[in-house]
Amino acid sequence: MAAKPARARMNINPTVATIAIATTLAISAAASARPVTAGPIVDWGTLNLGTSTPPSGNYVAIAALEAHGVALTPSGQVVGWGNDSFGQVSNVPTGTFSAVGAGYFWSLALRTNGTLSAWGYNVSGVVSNAPSGTFTSLSAGRLHGVAVSTLGNLVAWGEPIFGKTSVPSGNNFVSVAAGYEHNVALRADGTLTSWGFNAQGQVTNTPSGTFRAVAAGAFHSLAIRTDGSIAVWGDLSFGIGNVPAGNDFIAVAGGHYHNLALRANGTVVAWGLNDFGQTQVPAGTYAAIAAGNRFSLAIVPSPAAGSMFALASLLAARRRRN
Repeated sequence: MAAKPARARMNINPTVATIAIATTLAISAAASARPVTAGPIVDWGTLNLGTSTPPSGNYVAIAALEAHGVALTPSGQVVGWGNDSFGQVSNVPTGTFSAVGAGYFWSLALRTNGTLSAWGYNVSGVVSNAPSGTFTSLSAGRLHGVAVSTLGNLVAWGEPIFGKTSVPSGNNFVSVAAGYEHNVALRADGTLTSWGFNAQGQVTNTPSGTFRAVAAGAFHSLAIRTDGSIAVWGDLSFGIGNVPAGNDFIAVAGGHYHNLALRANGTVVAWGLNDFGQTQVPAGTYAAIAAGNRFSLAIVPSPAAGSMFALASLLAARRRRN
């Protein structure tokens, strides 16, 4: 018998600050590294084992997975909330950071000097064996991590089963996203490659063509094509394969069995499993998105973010004309 859906929960801090940060439209949604205008966090669905709500204040990046979330302040500090069984929330390292990721009771962040920091549940060395070197993109999977180095090659560490830490060769990668047991990476030429667990075709069904953003759910992946439309493959249970129409998408995020997509006008579309209201998006416009197990997050932009959405809309319109 299906569980009765819980009432969606929304928390908004009315105070919004503006920060001047460069905007890019191509991201790895799992890492939530896309700079945005600062704003408060909205959440809906259920945090499962966590009991707290997102912190007040303004943030420029968010990430989520099982039962906790992490966010990045405009000044580069990391803040966490939710389940803290292994210190994945409270043991946040000091320093300044540019991107964040959330795994299964562990967290990951990219320092402004390009190095990685990991904390929380240290199974298979996913925390203690975070690689040295400098990186440009990161993503936290269930019990493994992946990153793109400043040289453009992929690095993975943590639990090695299903070959998910055996990365493809090459030095032309720009973004990467980690699922529970698989990964998908975006090359500079827009093509994709996937590896790891493949029981639902999350590797062999990787689409051809060119793309500009990638994300991974628990056992599925999704990506934004260069024309702005969305492709989804892997485990398509619970309506995950019911991809929303349109070619104006600028960001995607994969949860356990649900997805989020951000349009150029700032609105968010959600689809998939909705047993706790995780696809019941509150009305409004947003600047960034993240999807956890059975909850969703978004950043509310300040008024200055309207220029970002106007630019994205213009670019989408030009692509449609060409």
